[in-house]
Amino acid sequence: LVVLLFASIAHAESTPLVAIYGMREKTALEGVIKEYEGDLQARPNDPGALKALGIAYHNLGRLKARGAVSTAVKYLEQARAFLPGDAEVLAYFGSARTMVARDSWNPITKLSAVRDGAKLIDTAVARDPDNVTVRFVRVNNSLKLPRFFNRAHYAKTDLQHLLKLSAPDGQHAQMFSPAMVAELHFKLGEIYKDENEEQLARDHWTKALELAPNSEWGREAKKRL
Repeated sequence: LVVLLFASIAHAESTPLVAIYGMREKTALEGVIKEYEGDLQARPNDPGALKALGIAYHNLGRLKARGAVSTAVKYLEQARAFLPGDAEVLAYFGSARTMVARDSWNPITKLSAVRDGAKLIDTAVARDPDNVTVRFVRVNNSLKLPRFFNRAHYAKTDLQHLLKLSAPDGQHAQMFSPAMVAELHFKLGEIYKDENEEQLARDHWTKALELAPNSEWGREAKKRL
């Protein structure tokens, strides 16, 4: 508790973590990295800075920026040492490990890194099942992995759980913007399409379009209808 309190005070003027989770623009991520690397120089081994840097580099890794994945693994591994109970750190670390597999030429490394990374993500979900960020990490990771790893059912379960949390009377309704809920519906539609459940797919795409027509997910849903 003391460590977390210190981290929140130390980064009161920095880009908040919640803004970094879904950040996908390279320039924005590089700005966050510069900001938190400055914090880390001032306060070496600061757990909040390590976590933020690990997540920012993770998201850069999703964009296939050179060296980002290995740097994400480094920072998240350090953050785990200071925040061993943090399910978000564990989930992002697991996801970064699966991206190590993506970038490796060695088939043995690929298989072991995916299995190890997926296991870490599953542990994070079990540790904090109602954590919106952790569930989103597993959704996105599961949908990116090749089908033979059989992770799509985890994504489906997580998306359904997140929809329950996002309901007006849900436990975390205030955390979801219309665009976020549209994303859930769009991705569920994609899963149902792969399961040859065409009507269910169209129902979810229609909902995504209704909720956030001008969002990325609303526009993509419109293409499907």
